[in-house]
Amino acid sequence: MNTIEQLRKDIESSRTDLARIEGQQKSAQGELAKLEAEANELGIKPDQLQAEATRIMKDVEEALAGVMESVGTLQETVDGRD
Repeated sequence: MNTIEQLRKDIESSRTDLARIEGQQKSAQGELAKLEAEANELGIKPDQLQAEATRIMKDVEEALAGVMESVGTLQETVDGRD
């Protein structure tokens, strides 16, 4: 394959990549719009989304730690009965 043919293939590949990236960008913009609408419905300002997400993650982590502790306690109880 000569250089010109390779360049043509590279250009076509770049166009395909660009179209895919543009599609992903539009999809991401749509998802962002949905998230902002949900935030507004919940009374959360868009600039507070990161803080709220962090708070929710901390709550989930605390709940998970509690469950893991309970499972550990149950496992110790079961192991003690063997």
